[in-house]
Amino acid sequence: MQNAIQVWFGDDLPLSPRSPLTAKHGPGLSDVSQYDQWLSVRHEATLIPMQEDLAIWLTSLLGTEVKADRFMAELDNGVLLCQLIFAIQNELKRCASEELKHFPMRKVPCKKDAPSGSFFARDNTANFLRWCRSIGVDETYLFESEGLVLHKDPRQVCLCLLDVGRIISRYGVEPPALVKLEKEIELEESLLITSGPVIPTSISKSCCHQEELHQAAARSLTREE
Repeated sequence: MQNAIQVWFGDDLPLSPRSPLTAKHGPGLSDVSQYDQWLSVRHEATLIPMQEDLAIWLTSLLGTEVKADRFMAELDNGVLLCQLIFAIQNELKRCASEELKHFPMRKVPCKKDAPSGSFFARDNTANFLRWCRSIGVDETYLFESEGLVLHKDPRQVCLCLLDVGRIISRYGVEPPALVKLEKEIELEESLLITSGPVIPTSISKSCCHQEELHQAAARSLTREE
């Protein structure tokens, strides 16, 4: 797991787990060309664990295998993203009760036979993005429809899905493993700030805890360790 943490967060853990790329880990801004090159390589390095983790999470929620090595191709017509909305809303109904009045539940239109690269693929993706905005996904994590449909921005697609995972975890739905890792780091930081040395703690399980999901994620993230 240590190797996975270093790939995701760098050599030193950042103060903010949501901002794994910080200037102190790179060559600095004195040479913009060198910094841009470093940033591009770093983005590519963090993309692989994100896609692997999200593929496991999506497979668990959708009941349909999503392959990490074909991540964008699996999602690019927007159909699985629309199905994800339906699956999340079903999980929310099972996990949450009182809290659901604060979560927008809606039926999202979806063209299930949309060909990749088509207008219908863009429409499905736009419907997913509208839903993301309605549940509170930050604009900085959203992507353009073209970014998914034409495979232009895989990193931003992953960041958007991770933020969806953060939001639904507040209602007891199991998030991606990387989101759980963020929460554990945030808890340790808060304990360090408020009470000195970190006391061993455990994160409470969500009501829809899926042990197999985390075991699979751990195996995937540590395969090169």
